Amino acid sequence: EAVSGWIRRVIYRSSVSLNWLGAVRSALWRLRTTPAALRAGRSEVPPKMRDVIPDKAELNTTLDYVKHVVLKTITNPEFQWIFSSTIPSSRSELRITDAKQKINIVDRTLVDEKGVRWLIDFKTGTPNSGQSDEEFIKTMLERYRMQLEGYRSLFSAMDENPIKMALLLTAINQLAIL
Repeated sequence: EAVSGWIRRVIYRSSVSLNWLGAVRSALWRLRTTPAALRAGRSEVPPKMRDVIPDKAELNTTLDYVKHVVLKTITNPEFQWIFSSTIPSSRSELRITDAKQKINIVDRTLVDEKGVRWLIDFKTGTPNSGQSDEEFIKTMLERYRMQLEGYRSLFSAMDENPIKMALLLTAINQLAIL
């Protein structure tokens, strides 16, 4: 599934109460859902998550936010190629170990029809109050440049395809190419 891990992270990051974050993190790996299930309102809420967020209104607000963000992103026609399961080279949450034995997890990678390797990291952050989309994109690209450059370095050593790097900024529904 191209989006299941990302959905877990969106839920995790949308949780309002800092006191619950550790417990939410441990509960969320159990979340199993698909885009079709989300559209139909059939996504499962892990039982432990109900225990972690006992306030039904807060739980529903969190899940509504997640559903909105995920559906807005995966139904955007401009992003269909990112989430396509028909591209043989596509991988989600790909773990790659670097020379220092650090595990790097690439949210999404694929080789497009032009032979370009894409390294895409999903970011769920939101712009600051009064910050324009352009300022937000610039800030996020600066903040995550080193992370993406690290991914590129790893892939360059094992892949001869040209490489493009991007952030999928879910809050503003934009693919920001570095």
